[in-house]
Amino acid sequence: MTEAQAREFNIDAAHREIARRGAEGEDVSQLVVNPVTAEIVTVPVLDGDAKDLTNPLNRVEGMKAERRAVALLISHLARAGFALTGASDGEQRKRTTDAKEAMEVVFSVDQSWLYFRNPAHAKGHTVCIILGNADDGSEVAADYSVGDGFDDAIGELTDALTV
Repeated sequence: MTEAQAREFNIDAAHREIARRGAEGEDVSQLVVNPVTAEIVTVPVLDGDAKDLTNPLNRVEGMKAERRAVALLISHLARAGFALTGASDGEQRKRTTDAKEAMEVVFSVDQSWLYFRNPAHAKGHTVCIILGNADDGSEVAADYSVGDGFDDAIGELTDALTV
């Protein structure tokens, strides 16, 4: 079995696991599969979700896809050794290692920044998040720092999401 076939097998197995959980009555609406690692990632329910998703002016499907993309990004970078250290809405920077707290900041504005650090490297890294560019969530990571393998980890995930 090739590496690509093994990855597809593992991704299919993760999707089957989500389907099994759903058949057993578990709410699986917040689960998504990382297309690189086949890890099942839970997309956090944000405090403003009930208000935002009931507003007919909001892009409900696009918001869901963007939430999945940001949750996958944070999870994937953590798995690659880059820990979340904070988020900024452009006015205030919140130091946090919690994905839900960071996503609360990200989804409170149209443009925000996520901050990451790998303990093995001296400098931190940044991802600029811009919402609303594509309803499928494929363009939320509008810009990001390079070096130390950070850009490689982001590229690996974005390549897998657009295939």
